[in-house]
Amino acid sequence: YPDNFKIIENRNVGGAGGFTRGMIEAIAEKQKFGLTHVQLMDDDASFDPELFIRAYGFLSMRKAEYQDITLGGSLLREDFHYIQQAAGEWFANFAVQNDFLLADLRKFEICTHEYMCEPIHKNIPYSGWWCCCMSLNVVNADNLPIPLFLHHDDIEFGIRNQKYGIVFLNGFSVWHKGFELTFPGVNTYYDIRNSLITTAVIESKQSLWNTVKWLWKRIIALLIEFRYEEMQLTYLAFGDFCKGPEWLYSVDAEKLNDLLRKQITLKPLENLKVELSAKDYREISLYIEQYRRLYTVGKIEDYFVTNWKVRKFIQKITVNGWLLPSNKKIIALSPIESPFDAFRRKRVVIFEPASLKAKVGKREYVKLLKAICMCLDIGISVPELLKAQKAYRCAILVPEGSLLPYIYKEESYEFITYSDLHQTIHSLDPEHYDLVLFLSHTASALSPQFLDKIYNAYDAGIQAVQLHTVIENHKGFRNHFCAIREEIKNSLCRAGNTQFGLSSYLLGTNMVID
Repeated sequence: YPDNFKIIENRNVGGAGGFTRGMIEAIAEKQKFGLTHVQLMDDDASFDPELFIRAYGFLSMRKAEYQDITLGGSLLREDFHYIQQAAGEWFANFAVQNDFLLADLRKFEICTHEYMCEPIHKNIPYSGWWCCCMSLNVVNADNLPIPLFLHHDDIEFGIRNQKYGIVFLNGFSVWHKGFELTFPGVNTYYDIRNSLITTAVIESKQSLWNTVKWLWKRIIALLIEFRYEEMQLTYLAFGDFCKGPEWLYSVDAEKLNDLLRKQITLKPLENLKVELSAKDYREISLYIEQYRRLYTVGKIEDYFVTNWKVRKFIQKITVNGWLLPSNKKIIALSPIESPFDAFRRKRVVIFEPASLKAKVGKREYVKLLKAICMCLDIGISVPELLKAQKAYRCAILVPEGSLLPYIYKEESYEFITYSDLHQTIHSLDPEHYDLVLFLSHTASALSPQFLDKIYNAYDAGIQAVQLHTVIENHKGFRNHFCAIREEIKNSLCRAGNTQFGLSSYLLGTNMVID
């Protein structure tokens, strides 16, 4: 159906890059086809085609005041079709939060629960992009997702645009496999790195100590479950986050992803015959078969509500038994088991019930030493962590018509165009930004390490910076005079003459304000 469907060839830039490319194409053809919205959906989700009819019906009849409201989609489970995994989530403390998890839609009391009926929730939700419909007045060339490759693109973008409102409709939903059925694998890297980015952007008051503790816990949890590749990916994700947004926008995401995937070694279950004795393989295979047969909603609920922090003192002080004599009996652990279940084990089989992939994990003390070194390095690298967090919290305001967003569209600068400077400054969320930088309509280029120099001044306690403006074209008396005038103004500021203050003449001419 070439008149109705358009397949756009794209290199592998992850789900986030695919969604963004689709948005860019829709923006480009908005006028030609009279497009008003983009519908975002996972490629591995199942859905009822009536979903589009419901969306069209709602959007056709909404009031003018809700013109740009987001239509969020509910997530149902493929294994238990009546279980609603999520209908709006929110983000806090490095994790996705869900106020109404695993709702059984067969039950009247669940379907009429306050959460399902109230128009506004205590914690304002965003919609996952397994199913989400957004206005093209919101999605525009100046408002696109961060290039995160995959995971958290919907979180950051949804929270960034919360002011337009969101609604979840009955029947506007998809079915998807449970996220807990597989180990994160290579996605560990993206989950860690992108959680740090999301936290930097939307939780500016999150303490550095909490961030470091969270990273340490992730490394230790992966260590005691013998998931060493994911432990290494966690450390790598931290290091890449510390490189800042400029690195994020310049890295070859496809090559990086190929490199990450080579580090994960889960294989088909039958491959374990080589590593296990016939008796151990038979027992493990029978256990996994029984596990899959008895997998219930109750098991899933236990996974999401169990507090893994409540553990015996002996498990904590012995690094889950690593400092004690080992128990040589091999056991199997699925993604929903606690890493503490590997207490004192010398070997465990880590398996995925959905894919039937597995591997044998072994206690290796050199990995314990490596984990300690990783944790120490993270603690030492706090200054780099702080610098990277600030780099994600700078808004650059440019007047409408400025060429800078197009000149630097491949780089990490967050440009916001304005028609009324004062109104735009007041509309910025102080929770999301530390600095606002406003440039004049004549600004045509930025110096190398532009933001690094600004952050250095900010770290030194300076709250207002007059940028050094260089006139490009010196030819002619008038241009030469303008260049001299700019250099006089620059010299006054450089010499510490601050008494002339922030005059109305200076406002809008290349300044940074805390």
